[in-house]
Amino acid sequence: MKYTQKTFDKAEAVLSQRRKDSAADLERRRKRVYAEMPEVKTLENKIQSSYFELVKLVANHEPNAKSAAEIVRDNNLATQARITMLVKNLTGDADYLKPRFVCEKCRDTGYVEGVRCSCFEDLLRTYAAEELNESSTIALRDFAEYRPDFYPEGDPRKHMNQIYSYLLKYCREFPRGTRPMLFIGRTGLGKTFLASCMAKKLASDGFSVAIGSVSDFMRKIEDEHFGRSEGNTLDTLLQADFVIIDDLGSEFSSPFYEAAFYSVINGRINQKKPTVITTNLTKAELNNKYNERICTRLLNEFLPIQFVGNDIRQQKMENRLTKSQRKV
Repeated sequence: MKYTQKTFDKAEAVLSQRRKDSAADLERRRKRVYAEMPEVKTLENKIQSSYFELVKLVANHEPNAKSAAEIVRDNNLATQARITMLVKNLTGDADYLKPRFVCEKCRDTGYVEGVRCSCFEDLLRTYAAEELNESSTIALRDFAEYRPDFYPEGDPRKHMNQIYSYLLKYCREFPRGTRPMLFIGRTGLGKTFLASCMAKKLASDGFSVAIGSVSDFMRKIEDEHFGRSEGNTLDTLLQADFVIIDDLGSEFSSPFYEAAFYSVINGRINQKKPTVITTNLTKAELNNKYNERICTRLLNEFLPIQFVGNDIRQQKMENRLTKSQRKV
């Protein structure tokens, strides 16, 4: 996958900081051991000195260099065994003086045998999604902001409370048992709001999340495809742990947009990566607007979540108007 330099720089900065933190942590542990068990440092110095002496023997082509090397090796193994015993007796951990890394596989270098480590790829995906989200007009919200009183009492409120509870549970258990969802309903019913709550929760839990309108995503993919801008939005949407595509149906219709949109949803379904799509269109309107391949995916693979109630934006506007009139 192609990433921008900005994304690479952020990911590499994290790896660099991890290595610095590892070195600082190791130094802190060494100082503790040296202070409480000075013999350890003396033994380590003994091992280091023996290597220097061995190098001199080899450099001077001494005839007994080979036998001397064997003696040094055996002595150093015995010395190291004593160091390990002393450290374990002191700390309870025989590996206390070994470096500790966030990723033991690559030792926080980002590479294993010249190939990018999975930890580096995870960072790149996260920062690629964040970079994509920087241009999103959708503000991330919190589940705590949910207001059931915006929905009519009775069945509508009960239904929306059930949706709220389901989405909260979905995020808490993510990615176990998750599936793509299609939020359906008229404008102003809270589809984008609850989707953005999911985005904030999952991002705060360390998952890579991309959120934006279908128009913005498709336009970016088109611009990058034809070399008008840098980046790889298509791959970012395919690789992110969780993607929210908002306001399906509002985008300009074109063969390129339809092909790009299908590539995103089909690719994510095939990889079993969860996606949320919001739309103001009914199922019948979706069938009329999109081709059979897209509709088959949307209506058969996505779990439909029907939003109900009255326009919340209108209610908020009326509430603000009422408050201002009271002040007058």
